[in-house]
Amino acid sequence: MIFESIVVLLLILPISVSTAWGIRKDFEKKIYFWIQLFGPPIDALVVFLLLSWFDFTFIAVWGCTIAMGMLSNLLLQPMLSPRRLIVFRLSWQQIVRHKRQAALMMGGLLIASSIITSSLVIGDSLDKTMSKEVNAMYGDTDLLVYRQDLRTGFSFDINQNLSQQIGEELSNKGHVDSWNHGLETIVIVSNEEGEAIPSMKWYAYDSWQGISLNEIAAEEIDVKAGDIIEISWSGYSDDGDLSRDSANLTVESIIPMTGIGAMSGTKSPAMFSSLELAQLLQSKEFSINMMRMSLTGSTNTKAVDEVTDVIDEIVQYEDSGFEINTESGSISISNSEGMGRLESGVMDSWRENYTTLIGDGSSMEVLQIPL
Repeated sequence: MIFESIVVLLLILPISVSTAWGIRKDFEKKIYFWIQLFGPPIDALVVFLLLSWFDFTFIAVWGCTIAMGMLSNLLLQPMLSPRRLIVFRLSWQQIVRHKRQAALMMGGLLIASSIITSSLVIGDSLDKTMSKEVNAMYGDTDLLVYRQDLRTGFSFDINQNLSQQIGEELSNKGHVDSWNHGLETIVIVSNEEGEAIPSMKWYAYDSWQGISLNEIAAEEIDVKAGDIIEISWSGYSDDGDLSRDSANLTVESIIPMTGIGAMSGTKSPAMFSSLELAQLLQSKEFSINMMRMSLTGSTNTKAVDEVTDVIDEIVQYEDSGFEINTESGSISISNSEGMGRLESGVMDSWRENYTTLIGDGSSMEVLQIPL
């Protein structure tokens, strides 16, 4: 803060020195000279400290500081110098006589300055807010690995042993310095009085313990450590039927909106628990739906491609739900997950390569619909 204060004085002091020296003969008292000399830098420094205390952005703080220094330097002159007071009064009389022209000129200046200020300050504030939210939500996480059903929007589960193998292999090859896997679920949470949060993220990761709410969630439904909450969640069965389950849990702790507590954002509610508990309640033993990774180096296309290559080597067609059956010289390829439909990208790839794969044989595409 001392360095910034010196910078403020160095920026404003030359302006006030030139002004005070130029009208030094107009001052009736010597003290007026020193007020004109040090008044603007002090005013600018006060504004700088005040805006810094309120945590304004860099552009807003320094723009207002310089503007205050120049404005103070201008307004002190008619207050301390009789000659400048006469000029000020003449200018004011001209403004009163030509009200319309003065109003148009002032309006134009205000509009122009407001456009410039808003474009700089609002844009800078938005960038800072977005960066803060992203950093709070992801922290050291560089990559998210998950599978999603494009038909329902729900996440496909991944075998926990498979994700463990992927994480260990990436760590052994030096592509990631840390990783974790778990379940992320959208739940409805309510307290004993019936107050509820209709949509909240439930995070359950390996090595986590207990049941916790962040401060935002605790405030919205007015709960504290030791209270009982009811959670309910939805999911799709293997037959495509929508199911809803619920459970009563005891809150063990309330965690602050930093680190893990801000995984959903600094203003969003969230619940946290151990992975084992989430798997037990959701009947997803040895299953996860999200992997979070922190890359060893910087996040770039090359690093992401290296991680993708390792995953491609480990994940087999059975892990993606594909089934290949052979019978009487024929081969059938199907998918056992969801509605069992093959995505258009898979079919496009098959049509491009099936002549190489089956030679002179023939293929048939079948769409099966349960009735």
